[in-house]
Amino acid sequence: MCNSFEPLKIDFHEPLDHLTLAYRIRVKASSGDGVPGAIALGDSDASWQFTPRKPWRAGTYEVGVDPRLEDLAGNRTTGLFDDPRRTNRIRQQAATPSVIEFTIGDS
Repeated sequence: MCNSFEPLKIDFHEPLDHLTLAYRIRVKASSGDGVPGAIALGDSDASWQFTPRKPWRAGTYEVGVDPRLEDLAGNRTTGLFDDPRRTNRIRQQAATPSVIEFTIGDS
């Protein structure tokens, strides 16, 4: 994948909310700088794909997933939309992004 424009793809196995999917996932370099590129959403918004503007370089990257990413019913990774006690909503507002690291080696 090093020195290529090969896209990074995440499959969700179910549709997510189109608007939040388009804006709630970001790719950063180990320096903390955002990686410029383009995203594409798959069929029925069940996948997310990122193609970098410049070829991938060897190093560590992270995918940050904002806790406000929602499925079609408004559920988030931090809790259900229809919690009658609203305790999940309080937790959701204080939640930090989930981070997934990946490394690209020299090729």
